[in-house]
Amino acid sequence: MVSIIARKNNKGIVTSYGFSVSNYPKPAIRMGGFKTKKEATTIAKEIERKLALEKMQRKLLKAGYVHQTFHQEFEKWMNKTKMNLNPKTIQSYVNTKNKIEKYFDDTLLKDITLEMYEDFLASFSYLNKATNHKMHKHIRQFVKSAFERQLVFLNFTTDAAIVGEKSKETKKYLNADEYDRFIRFVYNAQIDLQYKLMVLLAILTGVRFGELCAICWDDIDFEKGQLYVHRQWDYVNGSGFTGLKDPDGYKYEGDIKERYLPLSNQLIELLKEYKTSSEYVKNDDSRLFYKPNCKAKVLSNTAFNNKLDMLLYELKIPRLTCHKLRHSYATNLVKLKISKEAIQYLLGHESYETTEKYYVHYVHLDELLFKYEFIKLNSINY
Repeated sequence: MVSIIARKNNKGIVTSYGFSVSNYPKPAIRMGGFKTKKEATTIAKEIERKLALEKMQRKLLKAGYVHQTFHQEFEKWMNKTKMNLNPKTIQSYVNTKNKIEKYFDDTLLKDITLEMYEDFLASFSYLNKATNHKMHKHIRQFVKSAFERQLVFLNFTTDAAIVGEKSKETKKYLNADEYDRFIRFVYNAQIDLQYKLMVLLAILTGVRFGELCAICWDDIDFEKGQLYVHRQWDYVNGSGFTGLKDPDGYKYEGDIKERYLPLSNQLIELLKEYKTSSEYVKNDDSRLFYKPNCKAKVLSNTAFNNKLDMLLYELKIPRLTCHKLRHSYATNLVKLKISKEAIQYLLGHESYETTEKYYVHYVHLDELLFKYEFIKLNSINY
């Protein structure tokens, strides 16, 4: 408990301020000579905070708690609360733990201050700011939990400044002209057949990269011209197939649903050609896009995007990521006047609000009057 005391002269005029901070069962801590009440209060509150921290630490030690390093405590929390997430998300938490361990080494969690944490963040100023923000988000979650469990008395992540390089600008989607030009260009480009199919399937079906990597021959109905999307592939670690439900990584998209997607006749013929070509590498899972020498047994997302940049450069189109091909697909469906319900289904969204908020970029959805017809998409050839 803090008590602020005003010191007055013999004329009753306040000349200075002091305080008394309870330190039971020891004597109270008293100090004086402060010019303002605010100054006295600030110092008193800091002393009270340190006394409370010491009391908490004594209580923990009495209960048998052993103080551990920052990275050890983070790892324990991560293993307890994050192991049910998808492999890609888990790996991002592991990356954060590794950065903490490398920087703080054997520094105990209880000894971390705001200044130390901000120095830690500043050491990654050369990285993308979005990457650093994600790392900070992980640590903020952990420290909030540690604070609530009284492992730390101060939440040192509060008001910490996030620094880093600005993300490279990318297009949100291909407009109608760019969409058609790009597809025609890829069909005729002299590039690896495997990569050509990855790009074409991404832009002509709107599948996510994890879904694209998981496609097997059994998922393709050559007679009906359909692709069955019902799982993803761990394209970070190569641990295998995962379900479409993702409790963390796709939270912003809503639930992910299995679905049947139409394939054009031209794309079907290209798939048949690929299946019998020397470029297709047979594998135990019968996945279309198998890369035996890659860590995840598939082309990485980064490598895919780098090759995509090269294709776009030929057409003088600004850089675009694989996920933005999905945006382009959705926007093109609107151009074709496909119904809301069909677009929602084709993108695998639980709610059309997600589709509208994130994926459709240039048409008022209330203007859509046409119902989805499977043959409409299936008849589009390039």
